[in-house]
Parts: sequence; C-alpha cells; structure tokens
Amino acid sequence: MTQDGKNYTLKEVHWHTPSEHTIDNQQYPLELQMGHESEEGNVAIIAVLYDFGNPDPFLYQLKEAVAQLAEERCSADEETQVSVGRVRTKSLKRHSRRYFKYVGSLTTPPCSENVTWYILGKVRKVSKEQVALIKSSLATEFKNNARPTQKLNGRKVELYDESKLNAHSQ
Repeated sequence: MTQDGKNYTLKEVHWHTPSEHTIDNQQYPLELQMGHESEEGNVAIIAVLYDFGNPDPFLYQLKEAVAQLAEERCSADEETQVSVGRVRTKSLKRHSRRYFKYVGSLTTPPCSENVTWYILGKVRKVSKEQVALIKSSLATEFKNNARPTQKLNGRKVELYDESKLNAHSQ
C-alpha cells in the first residue's frame, strides 16, 4: 500500500473474533487486520469487518493454510506461522472506496501508538464455517480474541469516500 507517498509492505495478517472495531456501535463476528510497515518503521493497518452470510472469496483462498494452522496449534506463549503463497486480493478491493481513517495504537501488545488505521466502510460477508475454521487454530480460552472497544480519547475518525474525493469528520 502507499500512504503519504511512502510505500508500505504487508507484514502480517490476523483475525479477531468478534471485531475490535465497530460501525455505529455495531460489533461484527470477525475482523481481518492486515499490518503494513514502511522502510522507516511506520505502521498502517487495513481492517475489514465481516458479518455472517455467504463464504468470503478472499478467505476461501486461505482455507488450506488456516487448516494447517489448526493442525499446528501451539501453546499460549508460542507463535505459529504458515506460508500462504500468492493470494488474489481483487475481492478485497471491490467496494473499498469508502473507509474510516484514524491514528491510534496497535490492539495487541506492545500496543504502540501512532498507527494509522483504515477500516473499510463496506462490511463483507463470511460464512459461519469460515469463522469456525479461523477459530479452530486457537485454544478455547482464546477463541474470542478481540480487545474491548476503546474510547476515542480525543481521536478524530474521518470517513473518506474516494468516489466523492473528500473527507468528513465523525
């Protein structure tokens, strides 16, 4: 991704159930977070919210890798990673011209500040089976792994609509 003329590289993808972000105080069953970092160490995260419905085509591509994660489940103090190879992101780009943007912190330790968040305004659909598969790699006590929604604490959340080429503060 590019932000303020700087290139950011995708470093990690992870999910939270339920979502950590809300729209109009509505929490969703799943949130995908894609963490990006610039050469200077700046962090930007794109978040995608999911509600129950038809299977998500992007997540469908990751089915085998997520199943492999479930097989290699590790203890709470370990981390497991699997390579997913190339994935098609075209389905994520669809209907992504509206998004919310704010500067906040990471939602997992060390909870570093000055992270630019982009939350897509289009809530996507995911099947209950896909959410169950994602949760299958987690120990029971971590199946609901979302940080509680935080107060804005003076942060300004802006809604961008690229089809209208302007931003509105919320």
